[in-house]
Amino acid sequence: MIMLERMKVKLKLHHTITILVVICITYSLAAQSPEKLSYQAIIRNATGNIIDNQLMGVRISILQGSDAGPSVYTETHTATTDQNGLLTLEAGAGTPSLGTFAAINWSAGPYYLKTEIDPLGGTTYTMSGSSQLLSVPYALYAKSADYNTLSNKPVLDGSETKITAGPDVILTGTGTIASPYQANVKTQSVTNVQKNAITAPFTGQVVWCSDCGPLGEMQVFNGTVWTNVAGGAALPEWPPSAGDSYLGGIVAYVFVAGDPGYVAGEYHGLITTATDLSAGALWGCWGVNLPGAGGTALGTGNQNTIDIVATCTDAGTAGRISSDFSQNGYSDWFLPSRTELQKMYDNRAAIGGFSATEYWTSSEATNLLAWVVNFSTGAITTVNKTNSIRVRPARYF
Repeated sequence: MIMLERMKVKLKLHHTITILVVICITYSLAAQSPEKLSYQAIIRNATGNIIDNQLMGVRISILQGSDAGPSVYTETHTATTDQNGLLTLEAGAGTPSLGTFAAINWSAGPYYLKTEIDPLGGTTYTMSGSSQLLSVPYALYAKSADYNTLSNKPVLDGSETKITAGPDVILTGTGTIASPYQANVKTQSVTNVQKNAITAPFTGQVVWCSDCGPLGEMQVFNGTVWTNVAGGAALPEWPPSAGDSYLGGIVAYVFVAGDPGYVAGEYHGLITTATDLSAGALWGCWGVNLPGAGGTALGTGNQNTIDIVATCTDAGTAGRISSDFSQNGYSDWFLPSRTELQKMYDNRAAIGGFSATEYWTSSEATNLLAWVVNFSTGAITTVNKTNSIRVRPARYF
């Protein structure tokens, strides 16, 4: 509560009895300006004695321009003096008879407060007086001040911090006008491990995976999995390792020094599918020796498969199923050689999806037999080409 002004006003009765009224107008400052002014008057009779515990009728007017100016707002009250003769009410909280308190344009002053009192509690106002309002209304007017009309607006030189952003914006540090914070649209750079640790990625979330692929990759979450920006399979953490999703399948084996296809400083190897292509297929061409299909080493599976398909016309063979397969835009699949399938067996836990049974290789043993790898024991044996054996393809990267 801030005391803004104190006024002494002489109110006159029709019978020339003079009463001294001390008016104290205060104004409460709050988050929003209340549309009223506190009014207090000590009522005394002509002999200086207070008029206590008596109902008073009061009419308050806000006059514009002078103490004889027109009223822009008038209201009435009834209030009782206390034991000290103090009459307390709020201008703006009475019963309006002219205008509205909220509509007063305080910038169009000066304004005067006119008070009329009926000491008998009615509306026959026999005491009146007025005095200029000096400060209080202008506190009310301040709430409507327009920034653009200020004469001392701060000068903006472009160094100020301005942020327009969506949710989840976090700024840290100690920015100043000379060195402000800066919030730009920026793709978050993360490692593959950090990306996979995001507990609730949102559909459309984009990150730069700094160690995905040899040069890093922009990746987006499609609502189910992370993909590249074209919607294809996302590159795995680099260098790749068995079990990573990569180039149309799952990494089955990465070549090491001494392997055919190994290049120092580069990463190459085998990719396979997440599931078997067949739960039981024939190797085919029983009794026929297929020239060129006898390779057993790393790097021979593709050529074995080419030779099988070119020579053996049997339908639905393991080699043909693998050669005809296409996935994620890749159609260069083949039936792995004996050594290649053995490498896949060694990494079977990381790859996943294998059954504890035998799988065909593309390596022919004789015109009657071909090599298989047992994914239960790891044994490498030959079986009759007419046996029904599982098929898991591969491709090189």
